[in-house]
Amino acid sequence: MQWVFLPSAAPRTKSSLPRLVRQIREWTGWSQRDLASILGTSHTTVRKLESEGRVTARSRDAATRVAPTHDLIRRLIVVAHHDSGRLATALNAQSHLKGKRVVDLITSGDYPSAYVAAARALRGTRTGMLAPAGNRAIRNATMELP
Repeated sequence: MQWVFLPSAAPRTKSSLPRLVRQIREWTGWSQRDLASILGTSHTTVRKLESEGRVTARSRDAATRVAPTHDLIRRLIVVAHHDSGRLATALNAQSHLKGKRVVDLITSGDYPSAYVAAARALRGTRTGMLAPAGNRAIRNATMELP
């Protein structure tokens, strides 16, 4: 008789869902109910995702929307210069693209349109094609183009 040694089970990695949900709520000031409405689920599901990070059959759809929502909010918080007040204003701004609020675009899963609309709200209206000379980030990004 010969013994076969199997490797020990791989350790379970900790889910990043709780961190992502928590960061979304910290950056936006949304309650669990607010985020649940945006993700199209119940506040109980958001609470479980934030505390346990465990995805069930019922929470799978909401869990798959957390990462793209987090990515969008993370990008917008940088554009808003980490000012949660400016971010909140941009998220509630009316989109010129589709006539909806930015939050409604996020709810429908239209992340590219939501980003463009929120970035426009943060940037304000421009009269020409180039940003004003005082906006160094845009000016520097333009100068780096080939």
